[in-house]
Amino acid sequence: MLCSGKYDQNNPACDMCARIQNVSRGTNSAWDFEYELCRKKSSAAAKEAENISSFKRDLAACINKHSMENGSDTPDFILAEYLYNCLQHYTTCVEEVNKWRNPQKGRNAE
Repeated sequence: MLCSGKYDQNNPACDMCARIQNVSRGTNSAWDFEYELCRKKSSAAAKEAENISSFKRDLAACINKHSMENGSDTPDFILAEYLYNCLQHYTTCVEEVNKWRNPQKGRNAE
């Protein structure tokens, strides 16, 4: 879950905030520093999620514009999701090939 910056003991904003609050009881400096890191990570994750969402919308629009969904009678947004997943899996394959080609580099990255 992305951090909203509002820590509530009964419903923590995120796991990191909950852990930070448990560790830093009474000391605001650790909480403030860690919260800021969490907020920045959450902001970056939100931007990435919006970028992915925008890409899928654009891909669905392109599929629809060129009527590429007609052959399979599949909704354009489902085809867009499928193609996005193909790109994600291909990225994983490329990373595995790179680890295989450079075993030392792959071990250091893990």
